[in-house]
Amino acid sequence: MRGWLLAFALVCGSWAGATRALAGDFTLPFGDGVCVHVDAPYGALPSPALFIGNVKCGSLCRSVAIDCAKYTTRAASCLNTLASDNLDYEKKECANNVDPISEKACVALAITDAAAQRVLVKTMKASELALCKVWGDACVVACQ
Repeated sequence: MRGWLLAFALVCGSWAGATRALAGDFTLPFGDGVCVHVDAPYGALPSPALFIGNVKCGSLCRSVAIDCAKYTTRAASCLNTLASDNLDYEKKECANNVDPISEKACVALAITDAAAQRVLVKTMKASELALCKVWGDACVVACQ
């Protein structure tokens, strides 16, 4: 799970570095810290044995698993919006290239990197949603 976070950070870092090399130093107002990371909701979950002894144990487990999925989806949505916003900023900054060929190459790289970021977020989201379900199932089993 933390590996996904590291992979995301590496993609973002390489994305920024590659773009800077081609187009100059971009000024992006927001980093990925503006969004909760996709793995944060699952990472915050306590032991699946949390509700043992509670008369509503199974119901509580299912509710937590649903909320975990909800928060994961919101984080992924935020990160995808961030990728789109940063792409827009970078395209505008690519206009600083006086050479039309350099400008087109800058925009193409920004588009490719934003697409790669979205693929990574999609993969992370799917993995984390599965983990939320696994936690919920384990919690229900612990209730029995």
